[in-house]
Amino acid sequence: PKLFSKSRSEHLFGDGKKTLAIDYGLKRIGLAVGIGIAPRPLKVLKNHSNETLIAREIIRCGRGQDVSNYIVGLPIDREGEETVMSGIARNFTQVLAQELYFQFDESSVSMWDERFSSKGAEALLYHQKNLAYIDSVAACLILEHYYEMGGEGAEVISLPESLERIAQSEDKAEKEAPRLFTPVDIEAVDREKDTLKRTIMKNRKK
Repeated sequence: PKLFSKSRSEHLFGDGKKTLAIDYGLKRIGLAVGIGIAPRPLKVLKNHSNETLIAREIIRCGRGQDVSNYIVGLPIDREGEETVMSGIARNFTQVLAQELYFQFDESSVSMWDERFSSKGAEALLYHQKNLAYIDSVAACLILEHYYEMGGEGAEVISLPESLERIAQSEDKAEKEAPRLFTPVDIEAVDREKDTLKRTIMKNRKK
């Protein structure tokens, strides 16, 4: 049976660009990929607590799938409030955005309300013994909902202010480089040497 059906997103995301959805958990991280319709589970990664290494591993998976858009699930409670896990997911999303920047990757990064995604995955796979698989299905549900809503309401993660300053200072340094390294006038240096020699010779004669 099909877990995911086509939606109006077929027309909204028909540009051939792939999106990687991430269901970030403290123990496991589910990944799913799609091109606007019928997202499919990709894999499940173990969370070994090193966010930078996890981000790099996810980027490698994304490049292997020719992904240009990353969606990270944002945990929200039933009352629509953010939780402790929301802050953890937000922190990881910033790390992912930074790693993409440092690797000169222009892929976009966004967060999407993942409310009920994990519970929905558990309901769909009630008899599934492989619990890890639930995480990748949860990522599928995040991505399917994102497609169904046409991406409206996604929280786009912009370049952190600190990285903006780094980028600006790098541009400034590059522009000012010619001023810092003035070409040496070799002829002028030779003239100064000759003048100095003549002065020394005169002093010796005296």
